[in-house]
Amino acid sequence: MKNNLNHGELNSRQLRFIDEYLIDLNATQAAIRAGYSKKTAAEQGFALLRKPQIQQAIQVRQKELANKAGVTRERIVSELAKIAFCDMRKLFNGDGSMKLVADLDDDTAGALASVETAEIKATGEPGQPQNFTKKIRLWDKLGALEKLIKHLGLEDVAKPELEATTEALDDSFDKLREAFRKRLAQVD
Repeated sequence: MKNNLNHGELNSRQLRFIDEYLIDLNATQAAIRAGYSKKTAAEQGFALLRKPQIQQAIQVRQKELANKAGVTRERIVSELAKIAFCDMRKLFNGDGSMKLVADLDDDTAGALASVETAEIKATGEPGQPQNFTKKIRLWDKLGALEKLIKHLGLEDVAKPELEATTEALDDSFDKLREAFRKRLAQVD
């Protein structure tokens, strides 16, 4: 059933385009999956995205999907803030050993992308402790800061501060690497 586009209504192929577009935000692929010609899909997708009624329908569907999944602006900003403001010192005990993931606070655990452990079996005397090597990877802190700055509209204000933050992060990572080297030298 075709709707009258002059009244802001959408036809079935346009509605399908909207649903397909929300899968991967790729207008060309969405147009193909919605039944438009592969030869003209890029142009069709571009043209569809420029129509105000399509834009409005996409925004409505995005809000519906976000509500259904429990995604809010506040939650997104909160998750980005966990990454952007993570203090690596919270990952370690006073002796330099890494805390168990279960012992990390929610904010610090939320900033972790992965933790890899490699067990090295002790050779020599029985009862000698086993050594573990741990690699920690955090989510991209600078990327999270940039997204927060953009989201909060602080681009002009934060640019000099962001450059200083990048230098401070580099210094912190260098110091942390050196501390790990010293700690590993003590274990060996």
